[in-house]
Amino acid sequence: SRGKTTLLRRVSEKGQRGIQQNAFLNRMPNEFQQNLSTVGIVVSDWTYTKKVKTDQTQTGLRNITFMTWDFGGQEEYYATHQCFLSRRSLYIVVWNVLDGRAGVEELKPWLLNIQARAPHSPVIVVGTHLDKVKRSQRRELNENLILIDRMYGTGSRLMSMKHGFPIIMANIVVSSTSGKNINYL
Repeated sequence: SRGKTTLLRRVSEKGQRGIQQNAFLNRMPNEFQQNLSTVGIVVSDWTYTKKVKTDQTQTGLRNITFMTWDFGGQEEYYATHQCFLSRRSLYIVVWNVLDGRAGVEELKPWLLNIQARAPHSPVIVVGTHLDKVKRSQRRELNENLILIDRMYGTGSRLMSMKHGFPIIMANIVVSSTSGKNINYL
């Protein structure tokens, strides 16, 4: 399990203060949300209310609506994903840090598919399950984060274009259980 559905739920909860609507959080009762696995594609939206300065003396509120597309990660759904990719999107590509180098390498087809269908779209690579990384595994995790930067060109528009990958804006590791680093998203 990569943990993308749990991550999406956690990000939604983190911004809950400003959420007007959140179809994702409301899709199932809490007792079933613990270990969700997406079947097919779940399309949801939520609106986050952000404080913005309207001028130097006043602060206003601005609603930002996010439409989330949670793709089923099972192999039988892969062929359908390409039908839903568009240029005007921010992509979050998720991998399980406990899968080590194999998890890093599994990012490649996802990133290539995004670049093929939605060229130059921004991507955030998110490693999940940080809370389950043992002290003895931290070095390997750091090496894998460096490997992602080298293989896929995190932050490098030139390298991304040269190797056919989308523009990776950030490479973040989080714990959806504890909420560690969720605020960076």
